[in-house]
Formats: sequence, C-alpha cells, structure tokens
Amino acid sequence: MNKDLKYYKFINCLTGNVIRFLSFPGDAPNPRELLEEERQKLACENNMYVENIYYLLYTENDFDK
Repeated sequence: MNKDLKYYKFINCLTGNVIRFLSFPGDAPNPRELLEEERQKLACENNMYVENIYYLLYTENDFDK
C-alpha cells in the first residue's frame, strides 16, 4: 500500500457490495469533489440513485482482511 495515496471504496448501501475502488494522491486538491464526481458517475453507469452509493476511506488494516 503506497503511503502517498489515499484509497477509497464505493459501496451500494442497498446490497453492501463494493462497486469500485479508487485511489488518488493524498495531497490532491478538493478530494471530496473528486469523490462526489465519481459517485455521480457510478450512479449513472449502474442506473442507481446517487444517495444509494457511499464511499469509505480504505485503510491499511482493511487490506489484511
């Protein structure tokens, strides 16, 4: 796991399934804006409501599971 990157996973709240993983530099400007753009894109691609998709920061401990 690269320490310079932040890892996120997007989850369908209806099923609990992970839809996509995303990583970008930790010093990226406006990370929330990038995450919201990806969330909206996923909703369109999967014919879902945006509110049914959420994202979580994926920590190093999660990789051990």
